[in-house]
Amino acid sequence: MSYTTASEMLIRFGGVEMAQVATSDEAVVIDAGLLRLTVTGGDRGSYDPALVAVADAALNRINLAIGEAESRINAYLGSRYPLPIATEVVASGCLPGICADMARYLLHDNQVIEVVTQRYAAAMRWLQDVAAGRANLGTGADQSSVPSGAGMPDFVAHGDPIDVTGF
Repeated sequence: MSYTTASEMLIRFGGVEMAQVATSDEAVVIDAGLLRLTVTGGDRGSYDPALVAVADAALNRINLAIGEAESRINAYLGSRYPLPIATEVVASGCLPGICADMARYLLHDNQVIEVVTQRYAAAMRWLQDVAAGRANLGTGADQSSVPSGAGMPDFVAHGDPIDVTGF
């Protein structure tokens, strides 16, 4: 089971940011609408084929970042929990938000902004705590002591604060 998806990342961080960080440095940055259509499988017939190819590459880059984040998460969780993590545990816990924050950090490469770095660092601290037995996945009978989003800083997108405690 995937901990997050490209579609969820667009919802969490916005299409503009995802289009900017997922487009390679050598290509023209695609617009958020094209990326959204690419992620959702929408009709891209009105777009130039060259831009569609850039959007496909951007989606591939997002998916690679998600895969890398999931691998890092599993390296920590696998020391304490059997893998793969059950779908209901993923869906009801904070793993989707943790994975999205980590994938976002990976997409930013060397242009990381402070809030992205803070959220990545918080995700890594939480994973280290889970691996060390100081925290758990926050779901299930023996996993109820960690609230979703524990230790995560507030995130501001488009000027409005977003409460991340539900991630």
